[in-house]
Amino acid sequence: NSFHIETAQPEAARCLGQCLSVFERRLVFVSMRLGLGRGRTGMVRDFSPEALTGAIEQTLRASGVGYIDLVVLDDPGEEELPQKSLAALKSLRSAGR
Repeated sequence: NSFHIETAQPEAARCLGQCLSVFERRLVFVSMRLGLGRGRTGMVRDFSPEALTGAIEQTLRASGVGYIDLVVLDDPGEEELPQKSLAALKSLRSAGR
């Protein structure tokens, strides 16, 4: 069973967490897409370490799933994905998030 989160909205993450709470976590594969979201002026691309880790942590807090199995970055350009962002994602992975 796999579930993909297309939004970092807390309400959607809470709903996902409630739905998945009846399953053993190890039996469920959870992925989410990051880097593209709605801003005040329309769609915004943000691959900064703060945006990536913030979205993951917010989703984990709201959903209670414990960890995300796969994070998909929404087609970042070479200049959009700084090394600091990759280091932040590796740090989260090492922490079991």
